[in-house]
Amino acid sequence: MMLGREVVACVAVCATFGCTDGMRQSLAPELAIRFQDGSGNYLQHLDNKLPGLAPVDGGVATAAAGGAAGTDTGPTVDYETAPGFAFQGQANAKFAGKLSNGAVTIGMAMSDVAPGYWVRPAGDVDPQTKAFTWSASLDISDSVEAGYHDVTFVGVDENGTAGQQIAFPLCIKSRVPDNFNACEPSADAPAAIISLKWDTNVDLDLQVIDPDGNVIDSKHRSTTPVGSKVDPNAGVIDRDSNGSCVIDGIRYENLVWNKTKPSGRYGIYVNLFDSCKQPAVHFEVSVWEAQPVADAGKKLKQYYSQSGVLMDFQANGGDGRGLFVSEFVFK
Repeated sequence: MMLGREVVACVAVCATFGCTDGMRQSLAPELAIRFQDGSGNYLQHLDNKLPGLAPVDGGVATAAAGGAAGTDTGPTVDYETAPGFAFQGQANAKFAGKLSNGAVTIGMAMSDVAPGYWVRPAGDVDPQTKAFTWSASLDISDSVEAGYHDVTFVGVDENGTAGQQIAFPLCIKSRVPDNFNACEPSADAPAAIISLKWDTNVDLDLQVIDPDGNVIDSKHRSTTPVGSKVDPNAGVIDRDSNGSCVIDGIRYENLVWNKTKPSGRYGIYVNLFDSCKQPAVHFEVSVWEAQPVADAGKKLKQYYSQSGVLMDFQANGGDGRGLFVSEFVFK
């Protein structure tokens, strides 16, 4: 009897690792990343290390620790579509490619971010090359550290033999605007940032009071006092996310000093302008400063973080000050 491709793929996985009901049910919702099929269905997650030969380094392949070694003529995998970069908190970063030399399943991992790996049966057959195609999407938590991470793939044949892994270097960009410093170290990070992020589509506003009592918020987004000549070293709030409940889904606002770090005592407030029919919102305020890094210019370092929650009845339409969070002294 001829087995279907998905059945063969499951046989391939079980031949390599053995299968249990618990293993089949694991979708790893607690992990910092998750792979899905691109339609919102999360792929099966296995706790084992990714099998096969480790990615080629200097022309020499070595057996991946704890994995089943493949051969040079074993199942192969290649990617043809991959994102140039992704953001912290991004969903649905798309990858796609082809499987050959008998591969019927693909394993995928980002081992420095999450343990184990995810598996997906092959897709359709390419009419020209006769090779199986594959595709998957990556969801990334905003807890993943900004910078480069290897996304690693491997093909597995119907006998459970894994081949040569390939690694794609994916740069995760920070949601805190760092001038792409995490991906391009030669680009200097901003001098300082006060950042606000939240978890629900409400109109939440960052409010900051400078040492002279001036208010910086969505109505007046620069630290340059009203009526004064524009200061090129001023800090500026980058956006009014979800303003007036026009939902952009970003849920980040940042007061950024690009050139010169401020000095003095700054009061930090969070104001719920409009709940946008949501019952509550959880938020986090953080403060970042650029610090020199050996042979790499400057990078942002987090100096303060505070979380909180606001309820829908606390929305004030901008009439008054929001919730006081803290004062931070820039030295």
